[in-house]
Amino acid sequence: MEHALSSSWLGVRLGRDPQALERMRRAGQVLGVRRNGGYAYPAWQFDDHGRVLDGIPQAIAAARSAGVPDERVAELMQARVGLGGERRLFDSLRDGNVSRALDVVFATLTA
Repeated sequence: MEHALSSSWLGVRLGRDPQALERMRRAGQVLGVRRNGGYAYPAWQFDDHGRVLDGIPQAIAAARSAGVPDERVAELMQARVGLGGERRLFDSLRDGNVSRALDVVFATLTA
């Protein structure tokens, strides 16, 4: 996974301690994937001000209810959209098109 943020780096950036980030991850408010004995947080899930993009908690909740691990959610959100394009599914969230991104996640989880 490219551009992942460590708990310590992200904690400093957001002004939260790593334990708070862990609580947020467990609660499904932020996406964390296992890496080197801890968790890394994909940078694309945050806007320029460090806020979690709309739709991330909903995607996590849908995946977890279907028994899908957070690592798979990260893979889905990084998937390319369209033929030969460079856009990723998380770009839909950045554009404010939360329903489009969630439709793809739900369709993939139920397929």
